[in-house]
Amino acid sequence: MIYLIRHAESVGNAGGRTASPSDNPLTEKGIRQSVELLKRLPEKPDLIVVSPYIRARQTARPLIEKYPDVPVEVWNVQEYTYLDVERCKNTTKAERIVIAGEYIARNDPDYIHGRGAESFNQMLQRVDEMFDRLKNMDNGKRVILFTHRQFMRAALARKNGNTVTFDDVFDGIDVDNTEIIELQ
Repeated sequence: MIYLIRHAESVGNAGGRTASPSDNPLTEKGIRQSVELLKRLPEKPDLIVVSPYIRARQTARPLIEKYPDVPVEVWNVQEYTYLDVERCKNTTKAERIVIAGEYIARNDPDYIHGRGAESFNQMLQRVDEMFDRLKNMDNGKRVILFTHRQFMRAALARKNGNTVTFDDVFDGIDVDNTEIIELQ
């Protein structure tokens, strides 16, 4: 069984300034959410997978500490970084809204906005790589995978080999912090 879990509340989620997409730590509320998450998780996992982004690693920390004998792997299941990282350095989500709107309006799956950004198709390639890794595992393994909202939306849209659109990723199902989605 595979469980996708969105990270707990980050500084960016709370409206704060973030240095970069990867360096966006949890808030105090997010730290509490990551501890509370343990009560909602199924039985002991066989594998814990985390995104390389700090907020996902911090969310996974209480589970890792609870089960120190469970292997932990870092996979490229980080958030979809579609905006130029340098241009958006030390900004809030509200300050990025116009830039994000312009990017989305282009609706170009191969467009790369700038340094440190990836195209929509590059993000989908990471989703496909995740599914390939999961398919090559023993079906009986319980995997808990800590990731991010847009990546989860893309994975849910893609899980049956479907085409994924910008709408699926930017306006898809709402995924709350520490939400658990079970994949069959």
